[in-house]
Amino acid sequence: MASFQAHLYWDRLFFGRTYPKIHKELDKHFKRLGRRHRMVNHNPLAAIQIAMRLYPGDPLAVRSALFHIRLDEICTRDPEFKKTVEAAAILCGGKKKRRKRRGY
Repeated sequence: MASFQAHLYWDRLFFGRTYPKIHKELDKHFKRLGRRHRMVNHNPLAAIQIAMRLYPGDPLAVRSALFHIRLDEICTRDPEFKKTVEAAAILCGGKKKRRKRRGY
């Protein structure tokens, strides 16, 4: 499964914007079910319904939701590909580290 940050990076790359609500909704059962969370929302119909509810009228949101499912499947099957996906997200679009302020 790809990380939340990786999903956001690939959204930016392929769709020109991010869809964080979709990724949070699709993966909200992960803490409770682990990898089995995919049994709940990781099917095309559920993903399309979630995307249409969270981002009405945005066809790219539907594509992002479907891509989320596919990216998770590929990353699970191919650990080397997952490493590449995660590295790209960190190197090219990961969170920027905040600099600590000095108190003087």
